[in-house]
Amino acid sequence: MDIMLKHESWQEENGQKCLVSFEIPARILGKQAEEWQYRQEMMVEAEGFLAQRSKRFPRPILRIQNIKEYKG
Repeated sequence: MDIMLKHESWQEENGQKCLVSFEIPARILGKQAEEWQYRQEMMVEAEGFLAQRSKRFPRPILRIQNIKEYKG
């Protein structure tokens, strides 16, 4: 299952705060994909690795190996 992850946080760089915001495509496979199929707009913690989408589309995609709802 292909999803889009969005991230936003304040980070410190060179002694100044800056807002970091980005989106990255991600892919969930197997049983986890079934469990997350209908969930939307949730805060999650995701672990995995970056890989290129394919030889034809070399942009990175996060291959999720573990995902869970973020409980803050």
